[in-house]
Amino acid sequence: MDGHYLDVGPLSENNFKWVYHIKGGEFRRWSGNEEYVILWQNNGEQIRIQGNSGIQGERSFPRNSAIWSDITTGGYSARLKAANHLFDSSSPSGFIVEDDEQYDLLAFLNSKIVSEITPMLNPTLHFKVGNFRSLPYRKITNPDVVGLIGSSTFHVDFSMEPAGLAIM
Repeated sequence: MDGHYLDVGPLSENNFKWVYHIKGGEFRRWSGNEEYVILWQNNGEQIRIQGNSGIQGERSFPRNSAIWSDITTGGYSARLKAANHLFDSSSPSGFIVEDDEQYDLLAFLNSKIVSEITPMLNPTLHFKVGNFRSLPYRKITNPDVVGLIGSSTFHVDFSMEPAGLAIM
């Protein structure tokens, strides 16, 4: 592995210099759009000292969640945000109190019912956290959600030059 990329990883006590950061992106179900890293050395010190910085959802960074793109031109779709990956307002994140039910939430969010309801809740191109909270959540237990996530995951080989990785 090239030493240049050894300082990239999830948010952790290892204090990686660069941390995975999920922004919006194109229509993807189950997994994907994990294309960015952000300078987070010393708990995001360089970001925090900027006068216009506004770190949102920090308490939620350590948790798995369902995430979607704020702008939904290709229709609504949700994907997994792995624990300790950062996100921002262009990729809102939804949680359930019970961590072991995150996959059930993801199954619900990618259901036909939700794809029909989302344009009624917000007929614009945006789908915000308030719209998410308005969804009539019903637990959908789908034992194959983990398989669906696995089959849609794009694996990046950091031993090669990462062509699409953007550093923020």
